[in-house]
Amino acid sequence: MYPVSDEYLSKIQENTVQTNWYGAIRTVNGVVYSFDPSIIVEGTGKITRQICSHDDIEIGTTCSAELSISLYLENVNRYELYNATVTAFFQLLLNDGNWETVPLGEFTITEPPERSENAVSIHAYDGMQKFNKDFGLTLQGNPYYMLTYACNACGVTLGSTQEEIANFTNGTVDTYTYPEAEIYTYRDLVGYIASYLCCFAYMGVDNKLYLKQYGMKADREISADWRFDYKPQDYECYYTSLTAYFMVSEETETYTLSGDGLTYSLGANPIIQFNADDLRKSVLTNILNKLATFSYTPFTAKVPCDPALMVGDVLNFTGNHAVDEKLSVITKQVIKINNSMELVCTGSDPGAEALTQREKQLQTLGKNKDKDGMYYYDFANAKEIVIPDGAYEVVIRFDYTTTKQTHVDFHGEIKCLVETTEEYDAGEDSYTENDGVLYVTYISGGDEVTEYYPVDTFFDGVHLLHLMYTWWASANILSAFEVRLRCEGCNVTIEQGASRGYIAGIGLVGDSAWDGAVHIYDDFAPIDFSIIRGNFDENIKAFQHTPTQSQFENTVKRRNFFRTILKSMKDSTTASNLHRFTVLWNDEDVEKVGTHSEDGVWVNDSPYVSGTVTTPARAVDTILTITSHHSEQMGDVTFLVSFDEGQTWYSYSGGWVIYTSGHGMAEPVMSAIPQSDWDAMLNGTIMIRAILEGDTRLRDIQVYTEVVTE
Repeated sequence: MYPVSDEYLSKIQENTVQTNWYGAIRTVNGVVYSFDPSIIVEGTGKITRQICSHDDIEIGTTCSAELSISLYLENVNRYELYNATVTAFFQLLLNDGNWETVPLGEFTITEPPERSENAVSIHAYDGMQKFNKDFGLTLQGNPYYMLTYACNACGVTLGSTQEEIANFTNGTVDTYTYPEAEIYTYRDLVGYIASYLCCFAYMGVDNKLYLKQYGMKADREISADWRFDYKPQDYECYYTSLTAYFMVSEETETYTLSGDGLTYSLGANPIIQFNADDLRKSVLTNILNKLATFSYTPFTAKVPCDPALMVGDVLNFTGNHAVDEKLSVITKQVIKINNSMELVCTGSDPGAEALTQREKQLQTLGKNKDKDGMYYYDFANAKEIVIPDGAYEVVIRFDYTTTKQTHVDFHGEIKCLVETTEEYDAGEDSYTENDGVLYVTYISGGDEVTEYYPVDTFFDGVHLLHLMYTWWASANILSAFEVRLRCEGCNVTIEQGASRGYIAGIGLVGDSAWDGAVHIYDDFAPIDFSIIRGNFDENIKAFQHTPTQSQFENTVKRRNFFRTILKSMKDSTTASNLHRFTVLWNDEDVEKVGTHSEDGVWVNDSPYVSGTVTTPARAVDTILTITSHHSEQMGDVTFLVSFDEGQTWYSYSGGWVIYTSGHGMAEPVMSAIPQSDWDAMLNGTIMIRAILEGDTRLRDIQVYTEVVTE
């Protein structure tokens, strides 16, 4: 339901209300034609939304709202309105004299309107039609990232958050598009993902894509005196069984719970074709368990117009012949401008269930595999891949099986942003910019290909890395082929969908999924020095300590030196060329947003929402380098710095960059910043902000401040 005020909810249910309808048409040339009730042909304005195209409650539908209206526009050429955008609004006059506005959506006129002598008849559709683009990839990954990929490809914003999608059925289970399935458009893909999540998809009135699950909590009570007509059925629609077509075996599988409810036919969903039986059964069982949680009484009703109600909202009809404790859901809504509103809840009678023609068609979608045919399987990464200097990441992966011995060809193209690093030469007192070197390793069947290692060298900027490899695959095997990338002297970022490739061969069969990124980490438990802190008072011998991340990482993951231990070491330490460092924060003085302390480290409150840890402003005269330690489990940490107590935040990319939005700099970038660049910005104090993504565990931020000889 669209969020409205309590005053709106109270006023809309009164017997007499005053409303207003208005909108505007904006042509592709920027010309705007406004409209209001004075130029709307009486009885013509109508907005239709429908999430179930057949007689049953459905999941996986992609609801497209349609606007049809006739306007008195005498001097407008109908071809001028082709591809124009229409926005419409509803207003309700409240008791305090103010108007409250409810948007009706944004629509596009997809064909030239019909024209009579003094009016034009417009048919327009919401942004769901943008997904009617050809789709031809093998997409793999988390449902959220697959949806963002589809939205980015079609120029649509995803309104549902990553956390919301993760909380849906199967929301955290990675999947992939079965290569032999026929997914013609991105709209088909969105529908299959919605089915996988036990949802339906629709465009909100803000023109963003949303996914929604059916529920059993009433959004509105519809009393007898707030409806013109109401015809309920004498049964409830609910599900206790599910069938799904498995293309590999060409068989229909059935899953059943106790009860005599309806059987939902999921058909041959191309993203539920896992060869792993346990995974496939788990996903389908999760869908059935969610379907079994709702039970609705089908109805048709005519009520006063309230556009705040939307498809998917749950209603409780009361009074007269309504059964008060029974709930219904809006599966179809027809808003009539300056008139009433029609609501429908579809649903079949479990007692009269029969195999529908639609189910018969879905069960015949499987195709016989031609073992002598040539098959091509595409790959595109569904999630951005970031590879720091020295790191090693999987950037392309195919899982496949073979029906015969075959020659397999792989071709790939990776568009990557290369950011080279610098090295300081103390003898020359100068910096040398590294060339970025990318080392490629092929892994075939779990074994590293040792006879061929592609290597390429790049400078700063965006580059294309072209790859090719061929091999013989034995008959009747389940195998995988991976491309791994290692960076030296640079950091590499591969945007979503920028790592692409395909394999081709006779007798190949696609198999299981991968999310487009592998994070390998080594984590040590924090070391607590509190029990021996008192012993650090004299007779301490210290040796040269160089603040390079690799040496520190190999020694220990975290040393939590607070100011008390550092102070006790000051007068009794004899050392040469010692780099002095300070841990800038502890849990008591940092500012945490969306994060908390857990076992001595900082983690996000939710792995699906980023959080921050910000140090207070500390006085610093000079900086040699700044390092940090954190795990890289399902995410990463990026950093920002401020030299004016948080008024301005900076990232670094070959030079200081004022931060506006997005991510900051990765730790390897921060630790490689030259001392001269630090000192050029220092103005007495420094603050550091860490941005945590996913399940990353931030351990420390260390500032190396001076070299001393004692």
